[in-house]
Amino acid sequence: HLGLRAEPEFPQVQCLSFERQRADESSAAALRLREGAPVFVIHNRLSLSGRPVVLDRIVISASLFKGMTEKRFLERESTIYNLYQTDFGITVLHAQERTRAILATRDAMRHLGVASGAPLLEVQRLALSFGERPVELRTSVIASQRHDYVSDLTRNE
Repeated sequence: HLGLRAEPEFPQVQCLSFERQRADESSAAALRLREGAPVFVIHNRLSLSGRPVVLDRIVISASLFKGMTEKRFLERESTIYNLYQTDFGITVLHAQERTRAILATRDAMRHLGVASGAPLLEVQRLALSFGERPVELRTSVIASQRHDYVSDLTRNE
């Protein structure tokens, strides 16, 4: 293994918003939807030891996740991917990620408590199901000054 702590700390998750919107050009292309198709856009903030670390923007197709509601999303018993599988029959088999360094935006400053222009990581993840079908586009902005970003995407996640 990479010499990482044996016992990972699990984040506290706070849903900042859950909205039904229309897919913009980039989300539509990634999720193989037509531009303007209905999507759910969810913003989550993840904290470790009480400190905000990750700001997520999650986009999923409203037609693929028929019956998804904010209440259902918030009251899930486990992970988001588990919700997709148990409630909607959609299994995330793997994901493609692209990571780059960025400077803090106003949203990051407000939600992660970082200074203007602070260095952050941006991870774009496309979650895929059977037949390489895209089911979720997630953009995570990560304040990694005190924590490492570790990705271990397995079938059970």
